[in-house]
Amino acid sequence: MRNSNSQTLPTPNRPLFFGKLVRPFLFLLVFFISSNGYAQVELADGQAAIEEAATGIEEYFEPIRSLVFVMAGIISLLGAIRVYMKWQMGDPDVMSTAASWFGSAIFLIVAVTVIQSFFGIG
Repeated sequence: MRNSNSQTLPTPNRPLFFGKLVRPFLFLLVFFISSNGYAQVELADGQAAIEEAATGIEEYFEPIRSLVFVMAGIISLLGAIRVYMKWQMGDPDVMSTAASWFGSAIFLIVAVTVIQSFFGIG
């Protein structure tokens, strides 16, 4: 059946909403059901990889942690000297320089703590 604009009219035996609502819903339903099995396998693989990385990191963590603390101390000393020199010269941005130097030292210490808690070391 065609009208004067040569467009097809919907057939009376199938409702129009079937193609617009039901088909995408069925597609998403089948997609999520089929991907659920693959997600569980990949989750188990990811968990095994994290456990393997944790055991590898535990062996080297103490020397690395000591090295990071020494680096943070050196950064703090260099930052203190740099801030003192800027302060003596009368530079107006002493506070931003102090914040950046000491912020980087604090970041190193916090990063080690976060990694230690993430992998459950110590």
